[in-house]
Amino acid sequence: MESVPNVQEILLDKEIDEQEFFGIINSIYKQDCYIYAIIPGWEPRKIWTITKYLN
Repeated sequence: MESVPNVQEILLDKEIDEQEFFGIINSIYKQDCYIYAIIPGWEPRKIWTITKYLN
């Protein structure tokens, strides 16, 4: 039997802080996961924070 990946798309239409963002991710995924996000190039701190948290 072939497993089907759990794919969810959540559109955030408001600004949330880091704690809220990771709370959403942790509520969905209990193990490793891939996060695909569109983050503007002028937000390098957010990219760095996400990378640091996930490693």
